[in-house]
Amino acid sequence: MAASIAFAGLTGIGLFIGTFDGAPAPTEERFATRVGQGASATLADRSRVTLDADSEILVQFEQSARHVRLLRGRVYFEVAKDKSRPFVVLTRFASVRATGTAFSVSSRSDELDVVLREGSVRVAVDPRTIGRPAAPIDMQPDTKLTVGDGGWSLRHVPSDSALAWTQGFVVFDNRKLGDAIEELNAYSHRKIVIGPGLDERPISGTFRAGRQEDFARALSAYGIARIESNTVNRIILAAPTK
Repeated sequence: MAASIAFAGLTGIGLFIGTFDGAPAPTEERFATRVGQGASATLADRSRVTLDADSEILVQFEQSARHVRLLRGRVYFEVAKDKSRPFVVLTRFASVRATGTAFSVSSRSDELDVVLREGSVRVAVDPRTIGRPAAPIDMQPDTKLTVGDGGWSLRHVPSDSALAWTQGFVVFDNRKLGDAIEELNAYSHRKIVIGPGLDERPISGTFRAGRQEDFARALSAYGIARIESNTVNRIILAAPTK
């Protein structure tokens, strides 16, 4: 039976630390999802977070600031307005600062992606990531920032497509097949494995997350790859025969 990712409510493991007179008590909560599981949660400040499959965050709220550490994966944030307490997402590549806005942050092994749907955010890139100091980057709605080794790029994107994963879909626009499969494999225990010569091939289209066999069959139908082996746990793709 074909499977697809479902987004459910999520309860964090929390810790309250001390108290402040007339101010919110510091809190720390951890939220995580497994392969094939997406989830949403409302934080103590009424902000909303949606975690993609195989993602994890550590939420640390204090009297003067709201910090969220993205430990792995991808998260969509709908930030409650509170000018007295900035909302900052921390990653190993950069920090993303917002007040009241909606955006996603994705942290992979080699790069960071930030997609802004509404409002504004300011991104401070860690100089160690790109090898030199960089001025803060101010983003506008419907833009995507990518930060990786050696530099960063900012471009216009339709945010609805870039954030389709929050609705259980993935959208690829001239994406390398190897990168696309890495993303798809986060949604299923049934892994897709590609053979030599396929990693760099471009792929475009909209696919249901978690439907591994449907994706493999689409590649086969369009002559991008052929299914060499198809088992319960793994689908092996090879270059199409000439």
